[in-house]
Amino acid sequence: MSSESGKAFAAAITCDAEAISARLRQRLSLAEAAGFGLGLAMAFVFIWLHTQGRVVLYDFENYLAAAGGDYSNYYYAYWLLPVFSLLTRLPFHAAYLLWAAASMLAVWFAARVFGGNAALALFSYQLLYSLYYGQVTALLAGGLGLLWWGVANRRWWVAGLGLALAASKFQSGALFAGVLFLSAVIGWRERVKMLALPGAALVISLLLYPGWPLRILAVMQSNPANADGSLSLWRWVGAWALLVFLPPLVLPLPRQARLWMWLAAVPLGLPYFQQADLIELFVLPAGWLPVLAGNLAYLYLPFGHIALQMMFILPLGLYVWEGLQGVRALPAGVRKDRAADLEKPA
Repeated sequence: MSSESGKAFAAAITCDAEAISARLRQRLSLAEAAGFGLGLAMAFVFIWLHTQGRVVLYDFENYLAAAGGDYSNYYYAYWLLPVFSLLTRLPFHAAYLLWAAASMLAVWFAARVFGGNAALALFSYQLLYSLYYGQVTALLAGGLGLLWWGVANRRWWVAGLGLALAASKFQSGALFAGVLFLSAVIGWRERVKMLALPGAALVISLLLYPGWPLRILAVMQSNPANADGSLSLWRWVGAWALLVFLPPLVLPLPRQARLWMWLAAVPLGLPYFQQADLIELFVLPAGWLPVLAGNLAYLYLPFGHIALQMMFILPLGLYVWEGLQGVRALPAGVRKDRAADLEKPA
């Protein structure tokens, strides 16, 4: 376990290639192995439930249907469709098992890259929920990990691949990826290199599926996504929720406090943010306490969707905590960050 993953609250999000490589080379822990085992076992349970006619693997069914031309429940970037087309060549349940295994590996990889708590992320309600419906959410977290690994190792095409994968869900991954993209201490020339692959994916997808962004907007209007599990503050305060983006924008905060506030503001300030997408925060070094508290979502069983909607307390707690820590660190933290930006010795 890394020192970052052992902290109760958020730790620094660093971009040290050697530290990342060391974490990736660490032997699989017993807890992580148990997490993989649980996820795989539950994947088989979900397959059995699917054979019994239960409403499971719903999102995965819609992804494969979109590959066949049925876009009525598809809200994601069309550059993912070739992947789903390949999966349709397999028997449905075999394709799902491959998808579930990739989802678990993506979460583990991202947590190792960022220094998060991989074991707790693998055991989280959010990952199991994603596996239950066959959602793409866990792979978005893996995309964030690829992006950060690519930045740390100056492999811009890998970073671009991660950016394209994470940005394929506009309501969550795209915003998280954008925050990381802009917060990386690199030049704009490097950022342009990162954008080359996503840009190519966008152009090719538009050639293959002309007008697909407009089609997604039409689907969102005619068949809006189910928001029962959305934890966005828009449910409670409407557009006033956008104000959460203001403090990290205008306050002279230290770099890490600003970064964490931006990340925490994404689920709070967007009009729609499903609680399952918290896994994208949980692979970061958010601390074991918020990740463990994510399992309060199991209260959905006795209390219904209100339990999922109340999960906004997790990013809100992270937002407030980091804001207070950042204010306390002023002005020394600002001076330290400015020195780091200029690559001067501390």
